[in-house]
Amino acid sequence: MRDVDPHNPQYSAFPPGGGEHDLFPVGAGVNSVLPTEVGEGAAARAESERGTFPPGAGKNSAFPAGAAVNSVLPTGAAVNSAVHSDSEQIEVRIGRGSSPRPAVVLGGPTRIITPLMGTTPALLSAEIEAVSAQAVDLVEWRVDPLLAALEPASDRRAAIEEAWEEAVSQAPLPVLATIRTTAEGGAAELSASEYAELVALLAGLADAVDVEIARAGAHSLIIRAHEAGAAVIASFHDFNETPPDDTLAALYAQMAEAGADILKVACRVTTPEDALRVLAAQIGAHREHRRPIIGIGMGEAGAITRIAGAPLFSAATFAFVAASSAPGQFTVEETRRGLDLVEKGRTVEKRKSDEEEETVDKARGR
Repeated sequence: MRDVDPHNPQYSAFPPGGGEHDLFPVGAGVNSVLPTEVGEGAAARAESERGTFPPGAGKNSAFPAGAAVNSVLPTGAAVNSAVHSDSEQIEVRIGRGSSPRPAVVLGGPTRIITPLMGTTPALLSAEIEAVSAQAVDLVEWRVDPLLAALEPASDRRAAIEEAWEEAVSQAPLPVLATIRTTAEGGAAELSASEYAELVALLAGLADAVDVEIARAGAHSLIIRAHEAGAAVIASFHDFNETPPDDTLAALYAQMAEAGADILKVACRVTTPEDALRVLAAQIGAHREHRRPIIGIGMGEAGAITRIAGAPLFSAATFAFVAASSAPGQFTVEETRRGLDLVEKGRTVEKRKSDEEEETVDKARGR
């Protein structure tokens, strides 16, 4: 791989005329705002053909000291270009390369992520065994069901560490760890400080963690996760409606500005127009922020967003084996069939491209 000039992309998270705190607070509705911790200035970024992009790039600094290089972001567009070529490969590598889990790259064919919802190590182990026989690329360890099942006086940290050691660490796929609180459609009752503490713990264990961007302190938590060596999916969920177009664009900008590696928005879709707006926002975010995007429309009307595939720049989608984790999810088999249709030939092309690049790297002694 070639090195990249370590200047960070700075994207304004604010629409024209917006003030410093004009984005969306926790639990807020469509037209509300989200506190931000990011700087206001935009810095130009020098680019190479294919550079290494460590997790944590963002705000007003170069790559933070100690951040593990587990992401790959090929470049090549002109400096300060707002819209980049659709042919550019935008890739992020999830995985520490430790046995038994391989690393997986997001940014080519759409990856399938399946949830683990078990409330005990034994149940999690059973789920992992079932997933092993499926065409899945990553597993999402939903930690909140485990936390919700604990007795009030239980040691949450100890419970997470036990479940990791006895079950989840043995998964044959990269692990994304996620905690959804009740305010975010999940099962865990946690304060803001408890949430941050447990996500930071998980960042030292799993290959990637999910951070809800609407939380105060999300930017700091993303930095902590990167310092622990985990990739970060920044996410936003609205279980009531599809936000307006400018809100969707601002959410993606907020996530990119905070330094997240992968940007995810999931919202309730009730009309065909809503589904189209989710996909349009995904395409726009892909071009603007040059990193993997996950745009999901929850509900029956949003089904097409779950199998839109790489042609519409869907980096990953969620599907279930045993238990669904969100409204409108398909099974893994259904999702794989849909993706195989819309991505016909793309997986082969991607593999050939990777092999050609590896040959070139070997020839140059890399």
